Amino acid sequence: MNPDPAETNKRVTTRDPAYGWRVDRIPGRPIEHVAERQGGGLALPLWVLLNGTYRGDVELLMSATEAADLYAELGRALEGGQTAAGSSPRGPEPHRGLD
Repeated sequence: MNPDPAETNKRVTTRDPAYGWRVDRIPGRPIEHVAERQGGGLALPLWVLLNGTYRGDVELLMSATEAADLYAELGRALEGGQTAAGSSPRGPEPHRGLD
């Protein structure tokens, strides 16, 4: 019997590291400066896991401004302040993904 596609595509949110997709910082790998010829900014090394099994490494690339915005929002969240998901004082940045 084939699974119901509606059930297969449901997003399940869990904090159980052994279940579902996870993206975590790579232990022991520091944030790196990206060369100006590559756009500048910072690269946060991450790894991708599925059901607790390693699937690959990725980097979250951020401009200096994006990193400063993230730093400020993390500070507000740690202090118990309100943060809006994806919010930025300047609005959303254009996607710079892996095209």
